[in-house]
Order: sequence, then C-alpha cells, then structure tokens
Amino acid sequence: VVRGPARDQCSRDGSHPLIMTATLAAAMATAINELKKDNKNELKKANIDLKNELKKDIIEIKKDNKDRETHLFKRFDVNFKGMLEKLEEHIEENISKLKMLADQINDVTDQLAALEDGYRRNNIRIEGIPEKRESSNPVKFAVELLSKIIGDDFKLDIEIAAAYRTYRSSTFKPRSFIVHFERLRCKLDVMALLRHKQEIIFENNLIRIFPDFSPLTAAKRTAYFNIKNLLQKADIKYSLLYPAKLKVEVQDQYYIFSSKEEAEKELKKTYHLLSDPLLKRLVL
Repeated sequence: VVRGPARDQCSRDGSHPLIMTATLAAAMATAINELKKDNKNELKKANIDLKNELKKDIIEIKKDNKDRETHLFKRFDVNFKGMLEKLEEHIEENISKLKMLADQINDVTDQLAALEDGYRRNNIRIEGIPEKRESSNPVKFAVELLSKIIGDDFKLDIEIAAAYRTYRSSTFKPRSFIVHFERLRCKLDVMALLRHKQEIIFENNLIRIFPDFSPLTAAKRTAYFNIKNLLQKADIKYSLLYPAKLKVEVQDQYYIFSSKEEAEKELKKTYHLLSDPLLKRLVL
C-alpha cells in the first residue's frame, strides 16, 4: 500500500492501480458498448440483407413457378387440343361409318322388301270384311265377293289359288283378307276393274281393296294418303308408282316425288299455279 506523498503523486498522474483499473473498466465498457452497437447494426444490416435476398429468392421462385405453370399450361393446351382434334376426327369417322352402315341396312331392308313384294305380287288385300264372314270356304267367298263388287265384268274363269286372313289380329278392326291369284294377269285385270269404283260397300260394310305389299312398302305408300285425298278432291290426276313414288300431273306437267315430305315441299313451290283451294290448303 502506498502511503503518504507517494500516494498523492499516483493519484495526480493516474498511475494508481485503482484508477487504472477503473479507467480500463470504463474503456472496456465503452468498447463493449461500441461492439454491441456495431454487432446490432451488423445484425440489423444482415437481417435486412437476408430479407432482401429472401425477397429476391421468392420473386425468382414465383417467376420460375409462373414460367413453369405457363410452360405446363401451354403443353397441356397443345396436348388437349391435339386430343380434342383426334377425338373429333374419331367422332366424324364413326358418324361416317354409322351413316354408311345405315345406308347399307336401308339397302338390305329395301331389297328384302322388294323380295317380299315379289312374293306378294299376285295378291290383293281387302280391308273391312267382318271376321268369320268367309266361313269355311274362303276361296268361294272371294269369288262371290268380287262378283258382287265388280258385276258382270267379273269373269268366273279368273283363277283364285287361295284366300285367307292375315295372322295379325286386332281388337279394333277385322283382320285383312288376302286373295291370291294363280296368275299376275288375273290380279291386274281385277285391279283395273276396281279402279273406277269410288266407294265399295259390301253388306253395309265399307271395304277397301289394295295390291298386297310388304309392311315396309305399304307404310311408305300409306304416307301419301292425305295428299292423295286432296289431289282427288281437287280433280288433279295422280298415281302411285312402285315401290312408293307419287306421280302428279299439273297443267300438263308431271312431278314425281319419292316421299311425302318431298311432295309437300315441291308442291309448295308450284301452289301459285294451282287454282283449286283444296290443293292450296295442302301446300300452304
């Protein structure tokens, strides 16, 4: 321990150990504070830099993701359009095949109908005869029926090979009565004699007589029924051609229609040439 004048001297020039320790402590505290301040600034700067870097990275990632999304969308769009085009081509191809198949089916159906029409060509079909009226001898009944309808022009030597009812029954009307002639000429002669009969009444029953056709051909010919009635009332000549074509004569011009729809459509174009109001009602 320094005592006396030496102590005072140490205090004056700052060389005393306590003073030196205090000074050193203060310097260290200051240095530590400065260091803390520097560290804090460094940390703050580092944090800011880190945030900026993260922002840049996020922006880059977003941009990259967006680019990838755009790329993927473009690829998907291209692939989807390609698949859609192939699908449309496939559908069009199938539609074309189905149309060809439908045409082939129609052709085969028409050929079968033509074959059946050939089988029935010697037949006439009579509608409206009450059930069981033909009794046990349908051929004899057919001869008597045609004799009463046609009159003296009916020749007894016309050969009727068979007569029978159709198999399909109906609770609303009698079954059709079919008369089969030995020869086609006989059938044509009978139909020619019947052509001039406006209305046929047999035993108080209205009957109708037609050539016998297959169901398909008959349905096509029946489709002209309303048009034929109006043409007949308008005193306009017409005829049905085989298998199902309507021939109409208007002012020395002939029109041949392959379907009811075609007949109605084409007659609309010529209605202004027609003076009869009934036919105008048909085509308007």
